[in-house]
Amino acid sequence: MSTSNQCTLHIGQLCNTGSFAEVYQASKIRSDSLQEVVAVKVLKERWLHEADLVARFWDEATLLKRLQHPNIIRSDGLYELDGRPALVMEYVDGFDIKQLLTTSHFNFDPKAAFEAAVCVADALNAAYRFSLNQDHQSLVVLHRDIKPANIMLNRNGLVRVL
Repeated sequence: MSTSNQCTLHIGQLCNTGSFAEVYQASKIRSDSLQEVVAVKVLKERWLHEADLVARFWDEATLLKRLQHPNIIRSDGLYELDGRPALVMEYVDGFDIKQLLTTSHFNFDPKAAFEAAVCVADALNAAYRFSLNQDHQSLVVLHRDIKPANIMLNRNGLVRVL
């Protein structure tokens, strides 16, 4: 459990693990008692002493909080969980593209695959062209880990790039 002045996080089940972080499903309870399901990406403890990785994690959190695009995962910001940075994001109730491609009972229709690819390209373009200042100079943000496991489809078919 983690508490900030705005909310309390109750960490639930582990959803996924990667080289640098683990992702958990969690409940976020705000001070006004409203509750929502969120995903919490927590940097693995063994990487806490790698300044470059910790800085990239913070940069990811800062950028995700500012990016507003229908196909980019929404972020609530960065918290600290047991001394580790934790990125709180929207929870996508669905499947990643890797799961869909490797599940034999699911047929990923070519038209749906094309539409998902267009959404991913649009999201990556928006991130690449994102600007923080009024002169509209792009930050030239590159994803660095685009792969089927980092593209989610919710149960209604909405694409989210993680």
